Amino acid sequence: MSKKKEGKFQVLKTVVVGEKNELHLLGKLREGNLAADWYINIPLNAAISVTIRITSCEEVETPEDGKKYTLLTIATEADMLAIFGQVNLEKVYCLVSADGEN
Repeated sequence: MSKKKEGKFQVLKTVVVGEKNELHLLGKLREGNLAADWYINIPLNAAISVTIRITSCEEVETPEDGKKYTLLTIATEADMLAIFGQVNLEKVYCLVSADGEN
């Protein structure tokens, strides 16, 4: 992960789409900016985090409450999806950077 933080994203809900090898993160940008092809640092626990490229980023509105959220799509491999499926990411804060490595 880059030393320069561009933003902070709070995950509110996660969805794993195994058939497409995608992780979807619904949440709110709490600080700064984020964009597709940037990198998000997702903490798996207190000691381990994963930096991964954001495939797409879009604003969405939920029909239940009419609130606007940010939906991030992350394309990844099946083994990483299995890990994300085992970790509770709700209410987790993730740092976002314009540069990094998968």
